[in-house]
Amino acid sequence: MLTSTNRDVVSLNIDSLSNLFILYIGDTIFFHDTLSSIFKNCKNVDDFSKAKVKLNEGATHPSLIIIDTPLNHFELVAFKVWTRSNQFHKIPVIYNKSALIPAQIKQLYSQQLVDDVISLEENYLKLPSK
Repeated sequence: MLTSTNRDVVSLNIDSLSNLFILYIGDTIFFHDTLSSIFKNCKNVDDFSKAKVKLNEGATHPSLIIIDTPLNHFELVAFKVWTRSNQFHKIPVIYNKSALIPAQIKQLYSQQLVDDVISLEENYLKLPSK
């Protein structure tokens, strides 16, 4: 089960995989070939600034935010500060492991910048149960 960084339990309440609303930050072939075809309500943005715009314009909040970009610590911290200061603080954030090196994964957990780090390519069908 995913928890937010303030350790409140976050319930996904998913009827099926296709109903999961995901905000995907990144622009990879994996997204275009796999995620967008399985998750019918999956929005894609290239970076954190576009993610903020997408979150602000949406009437419905995503169930999950997935980050699949090389780590830019400064931008990630700014994004997390921004989400914590408004109504988006309970949305779980997952980072794709393949975009990181082991030291970065340790840093993300120790600074509580993400809720989880997973290999999307191996575990994308398990997202609703994370």
